[in-house]
Amino acid sequence: MQLKAKNISGSKYTSEDILQVTLDLEGEKVITCNHSIELISGVDVTHGGGAEPLQLLNYTKPDFNGDVDPTNIQMHVKQLSKGVSTIKVCATVFTEEANVRYEEAKTENGTEEEFEAMLQSEYGWNPDDDTFWDDVVPEGVQWTPVSFEDYLVRLKTGELEISWSDDEFV
Repeated sequence: MQLKAKNISGSKYTSEDILQVTLDLEGEKVITCNHSIELISGVDVTHGGGAEPLQLLNYTKPDFNGDVDPTNIQMHVKQLSKGVSTIKVCATVFTEEANVRYEEAKTENGTEEEFEAMLQSEYGWNPDDDTFWDDVVPEGVQWTPVSFEDYLVRLKTGELEISWSDDEFV
């Protein structure tokens, strides 16, 4: 997947710009896609009507089939004061393929309750008494929940420079 952006509206004499953001999905089917900006340097910038940098917003709308198409969106950005800002557009994408892997991992990993039941049956661990974990459960045996975050694809564009300044009388 590849994320790209360019400025399509605005000028150096206004605080607001509109970016066209494209996402090449390379055949992947998207369940959700949220966008944000990252401020690299310069004056503060918001997006989507006032969202802070790194705050995710959904710029896409499902079509009549419920499908999400984040391949071409427009993002409004606004500089909060005059000056130059360098930003990147960011996207956090969750695909159908990632969802399958996530669900498989959750099934394989089991729940915390299933893990505790295994500890009780295999190691005699009793959560209701004062038995210390280290005395009963061998080192390295632990349950770690599967994190949804691990299955998200995070993308960034190259750096975009936007500016807001005054013209001078000549």
